[in-house]
Amino acid sequence: MAVLAFAVLNVLWGCIGAAALAKAQTPFADRLGVTHDWGHYHFTTKDFLTEGADEIAATGSHVIKLWLSPDTRYAYAPNSTWPAYTNMVDTVKVSYFANALKRPEFHTYILNALPADDTTAGECPNWMTYTSTNYNSVHDAFKNLTVYLMQTYKGTGKTFILQNWESDNASQKFAIPLSTPANANALIGWLNARQDGITDGRAAAANTGVSVYGAAEVNYLGARNPNDAWAIDRVVPWTHMDLYSYSCYSYDTEYSASTIQTNLSYIKTMAPDSPTFGANNVYVGEFGTPQNAADVQNEWTQYSLTYTQAKAALDWGALYVVYWQIFDNEYNSSTGKYNGYWLRKSDGTYAMSWSFIHDTCAQNAYPAAPQFNPNVYYRLCGKTSGMALDNGGSISNSTNVMQNTPSSGNINQQWKIVYAGSGYYNVISRKSGMALDNAGSTTNSTPITQYSMMAGNANQLWQLINLGGGSYNLICKSSGKALDNGGSAINGAATTQYTASTTNANQQWLITPQ
Repeated sequence: MAVLAFAVLNVLWGCIGAAALAKAQTPFADRLGVTHDWGHYHFTTKDFLTEGADEIAATGSHVIKLWLSPDTRYAYAPNSTWPAYTNMVDTVKVSYFANALKRPEFHTYILNALPADDTTAGECPNWMTYTSTNYNSVHDAFKNLTVYLMQTYKGTGKTFILQNWESDNASQKFAIPLSTPANANALIGWLNARQDGITDGRAAAANTGVSVYGAAEVNYLGARNPNDAWAIDRVVPWTHMDLYSYSCYSYDTEYSASTIQTNLSYIKTMAPDSPTFGANNVYVGEFGTPQNAADVQNEWTQYSLTYTQAKAALDWGALYVVYWQIFDNEYNSSTGKYNGYWLRKSDGTYAMSWSFIHDTCAQNAYPAAPQFNPNVYYRLCGKTSGMALDNGGSISNSTNVMQNTPSSGNINQQWKIVYAGSGYYNVISRKSGMALDNAGSTTNSTPITQYSMMAGNANQLWQLINLGGGSYNLICKSSGKALDNGGSAINGAATTQYTASTTNANQQWLITPQ
């Protein structure tokens, strides 16, 4: 599936137009965001909301999605002491939340917002109990929050989007079928009450340089069961929101970039125009691909699907496209694994999709596709000697990496080449699990060693320059020097680093899958 996914991806790069993006001229870092909610692990002693915000800031994204609901104190519980949830304003005043909202790295905050008295089991609204008599309480809760945000962050230029969570999943989870007119009408009234409060709050706070908008989120468009009644058809046309969010989990093999764009276009058709955004008032509030899903199963496929989905939505013109999420919130007890909705994995390493988010934001352009499959082992043979890069069977740190006569099936000569972002790779020995490392030296002829993998360690980051015909230069990030066999044709000769030259045959390595 990975090969097919990247074949499709390469076609899409050339076929999907970017007219919407060119017109908007908004940097990718202000459109491509990441969610932090309910992660099941952490790595520091910082309060959990801050830890996740730090991780998202490190991607270079200026868009963060957070949960503001009675579940906030549970979603961000580690290393934190939250007060009982009383209302939305009091919660955003709590130091953990306030510190996140004032961070200069973030320009847009998408908040899944629910008042304290408007939920069943915390995260989902009970629409069956909503009537016009509840209008004022819902309206006032969102008006008060809007006024607070606009006045508190006056002059910062920040944008806050207050949305609900997946109308269709919520209706199913709480058995509130939208095929029942009373349920659909209740959701319409509830969403409009939220929006009216936000609109009135904007008027009350006047011009502060802060924007607050309301959004309604849908997640089914009939693709799963055309006979079902979904919010996009039964609810959205009778609302008057500023924005409409699509929670898009199109990792199924039948979904494609064109399908995602078709779905977004359908939402745009059904969603009423808004005074601020006109007809261009649609964003992707969630998208993601679980690495351990049955039809994914590896980072290579996950990366390709992440790339396909994000690019399709951005090129279509979605105002925001938000990845789910920084830390995985789903543990599968039957498999003993996390489902793999992550940018930082439970073992502390970073998924390849992290590199897509980071590189797209940093370059303000889509990154080139990784050249090597991280699930395949490769052999690297020097052009001058024909010998293979070999770790000598060692499992010890700082062992010199040598060259030896190629031997089929010899795991000392098999290496994973794993994309680490920004055009760099880790080269990891199958025998030892250790990474090719220059020990931090900037001196010519320094031996190259293996060392325990450390994410982000520049000594272990290598740029692979394609010379054609399957040959590559490997350039170490920390020294700028190339992996070199010194011109030796002797078994056991140490490899070194040397001033890089694309014409030096000692630095040319033929890379073949094993």
